[in-house]
Amino acid sequence: MRAAVFIFSILLGAVIFSSCERPCKTVNERAQNAAVSSTLVVECRKAIAPIILDGRADEIDWKIAQPLTNFHLAWANGRMAKTATKAKVLWDDQYFYFFAEMEDTDLYADVTEKDGDTWNNDVFEIFLKPSATETPYYEFHVNAANTHFDLFLPHKGGAWLINRLRKDREFEMESKVSRRGTLNRWMDRDEGWSVEGRIPWKDFSATGGSPKPGDEWRFALCRYDYSVGSAQPELSSIAPYKRLDFHRTEDFVPLKFVSVAGGGLGSLRREIWDGSKLVGSPDPPMPYDTEPIWPSLPVKKALEMKRLPNSEKFLVYADHRETKNAISKLWVFEDRVGVTNQVEALSLTNRLIYGFCFHPKFSENGQIYLHTNGPRRGEGSKNKNCRVSRWVMDRETMKIDPNSHKAIIQWESNGHDGGGVVFGNDGMLYITTGDGTSDSDVNLTGQRIDLLLAKLLRIDVDKPANGKLYGIPANNPFLDHKNAAPETWALGFRNPWRLTCDDKTGQIWVGENGQDTWESVKLVERGANYGWSVYEGSHPFYLERTLGPGKLTGPTFEHHHREARSLTGGIVYYGKQLPELRGAYVYGDYSTGKIWAGKLDGQKVLWHREIADTPFAITGFAADTNGNLIVIDDHSGFHRLRPNQKVNQAPAFPRSL
Repeated sequence: MRAAVFIFSILLGAVIFSSCERPCKTVNERAQNAAVSSTLVVECRKAIAPIILDGRADEIDWKIAQPLTNFHLAWANGRMAKTATKAKVLWDDQYFYFFAEMEDTDLYADVTEKDGDTWNNDVFEIFLKPSATETPYYEFHVNAANTHFDLFLPHKGGAWLINRLRKDREFEMESKVSRRGTLNRWMDRDEGWSVEGRIPWKDFSATGGSPKPGDEWRFALCRYDYSVGSAQPELSSIAPYKRLDFHRTEDFVPLKFVSVAGGGLGSLRREIWDGSKLVGSPDPPMPYDTEPIWPSLPVKKALEMKRLPNSEKFLVYADHRETKNAISKLWVFEDRVGVTNQVEALSLTNRLIYGFCFHPKFSENGQIYLHTNGPRRGEGSKNKNCRVSRWVMDRETMKIDPNSHKAIIQWESNGHDGGGVVFGNDGMLYITTGDGTSDSDVNLTGQRIDLLLAKLLRIDVDKPANGKLYGIPANNPFLDHKNAAPETWALGFRNPWRLTCDDKTGQIWVGENGQDTWESVKLVERGANYGWSVYEGSHPFYLERTLGPGKLTGPTFEHHHREARSLTGGIVYYGKQLPELRGAYVYGDYSTGKIWAGKLDGQKVLWHREIADTPFAITGFAADTNGNLIVIDDHSGFHRLRPNQKVNQAPAFPRSL
């Protein structure tokens, strides 16, 4: 009997575990109506006293934890499990705690190897998803023999992905199992088992670590119960799964982290206190803040600004207007206090200007290069392209000749378009391109070497060849690689937003918008592969996708979505007003308004920190004619970064009761 059940459990476990690739059953209307409401929010209450792992969960904090007893089969008419389970969860600054007490008349667990096939045993499972909107989640098992299985999944996948990820990282979950009976003896009658465990928040570093009070995650508690005489284990969960697939993250239950129990301790109740006079924050002020500059300039929605070459007083900027007669314009204005006038240098009616740059010999040839995307209107707007084109500006009138336009290079792109264009100190033109879509690299262009998409391109516009208006530099890194686009300098980008060249060192920097969890900055290396969409930054994303050529390289700086949601690349600062930032790369975020700076010695990071917290939707950074650092806000124009006068003032905020 035992051998037969054992063999069957292995086969069945493999089938059920791969259920994330295909449904096991069709859920009828009656089952949907019987399922627990997905609007239920479980409170994960904060523990005050230390929790000792002994399998008993007898500390006072466990007494006030919310009990979770509705382990049922939502996909099977919503019936309750045959054997009862009582579970609770807690948290503190170091750990996520869990406890489950399970009825079980025949304890079975013979998997003793960590990350083995624990689902072939009596096992308690925890699924934790730190974000309601982003994809990554975690899976943790403890079987009745106290064997662990733990996993980070960058996205939902089948058994093939899970097997590949098992050894991807080390976790430090701890647990204590208490058994009321004997393991693997089929002829006796057991009573059940309990597990008390904790998972350190550092195990969640891939998604930002610990939560804060008020944060809401998604989770599911699940159980496998093997029984003598049954053809299959009974699976149950607190989550209202619409079909038998514990990896259906859309069915997970909200889990809210609270610092005060929502009603616990019986007679205690919370009183509303509305007499607070606390103002501000206990955190010290940021070292820099901003002030508006050129407030009377009629700026609409600015994107990028640069100094007019060989000029001591003029600046040029691009904006997007979406008016009847124009979508994008280039403007020239004088860098002086109180300026109100600007000259319209160019107006485009059906293309959006993402970025622009001047030829190194602009004073001789007047050439300006634009990175644009379109058409933005009409029937053709469903099939957009990106284009780098050359125009000629009259240095006297500062107007661009519309008849001077020459399309240099072009590619299809309808979403993540990149948009950067800059001349390096080597005289070559560098161009950023995105993966060309609006989601998770659905066209699989991120690792293709034969396309211009998802790249940093490098071309020579002064030496055209092979019937094109540009040539291929002889030291581009993939010239000997079969089918490679010869323009490729580096690959594996999702949506680069802002490109710059360090005036002193010639280093190329790219800021990049992330997908689900991570924003990043790259100091680009020749021939590097930055991994998208196999990786998002330095973290696994779709590991089953095939990496292209080039050295797999991680980002220089990286930010979780807790602090950045749409990263905007910056510039390397060499002005005089902010001496401590000289030589540092300064960049920010469109969604949060935060600004960071980092300084390197070659490739080595010397320091990296947040330097300002603004209310801006940051679209770019620039330097004025004196080298002062300018922050570009999508809504209010231009602002100068300056030392914060309050930086040495202690905040008037109480730090103790």
